[in-house]
Amino acid sequence: MSKRDVLLVAENDWANTGYRFSKCLRMLDLDVLMIKKFYHPFMYPEQAIVHPELRGLSSELPSVQSLVDSSKVLHFIASTVLGGVKLNGQKKVVQHGGSVYRQNANDMNKEFSDVDATIIQCPDLLGLGAKNESLIYYPVDTDMIKPTGNGGKKLRIGHFPSNPEVKGSDMIERLMRAMKIEYEFKYDFEYVGSRETVPWRDNLKRMGECDIIIECLNPQQGKAVYGEWGNTALEAAALGKIVITNSLKEDIYKQEYGHCELLIANSLNAMKNHLGLLLDGGININHKKEATRQWVVEKHSMKATAERLWNKVYKELV
Repeated sequence: MSKRDVLLVAENDWANTGYRFSKCLRMLDLDVLMIKKFYHPFMYPEQAIVHPELRGLSSELPSVQSLVDSSKVLHFIASTVLGGVKLNGQKKVVQHGGSVYRQNANDMNKEFSDVDATIIQCPDLLGLGAKNESLIYYPVDTDMIKPTGNGGKKLRIGHFPSNPEVKGSDMIERLMRAMKIEYEFKYDFEYVGSRETVPWRDNLKRMGECDIIIECLNPQQGKAVYGEWGNTALEAAALGKIVITNSLKEDIYKQEYGHCELLIANSLNAMKNHLGLLLDGGININHKKEATRQWVVEKHSMKATAERLWNKVYKELV
């Protein structure tokens, strides 16, 4: 009996990222299975299988061990540490993409000192000591997420944080209140941001009713450098929205991917300047929307990410 090509394992598959990576691997004609511990509360319509043994308290995982034994590559999503199983010659890939690795890089590097490859999802996590690291951003399903109009006459600006503290929402909301007062009689726009957590499809709908999405403004997370954009930026771009967000590693992005259509603001003044240009016509709204959508399809669609996964990681493993 032939072995499965890849088994992906996650405790929490944050933003459903690992599942989309598993779909990218299937696009490479690989035999792929993904299992995880927790169902995602944002109610993504497609998710990895929640495996009952991962939910239990037992240190023995016979069914999971069987899945490992029948796979060529074991791929750990979101810095997941899988205890209770033994590897028997499988290749190992670990993927780091958020707070767990950002706050515990040294411990994670020790845990995964023997991996064959490391996938880093955002550039602030590069250079922290991971073995054989490659930068591969989160993929977005641009065939499913299509451009939308806002349905109104006013220019509509939104900010819908999955985690307000992480996304710097206090600063963003303070800026929008100040701009509303300053520009009340000069520009016809409205701010429709919300901190309410809603199911993923509902979040796409409310972003889809905007023209501009402000994603993140937060240079630091705890004691670690942060200041990078995430899944929301790419989903908003796929919807054909103008995206304003932060990035302290623009140079790395350009080296790895080339031009970026996101409007980068690492300070309140920079964010205000971008918004001012958009409001007074210094940036053509429709052209920027189209360019942002084209950029995300070219650089971060499922197809583009699958190709990058193959070239950077998997052609050496399977």
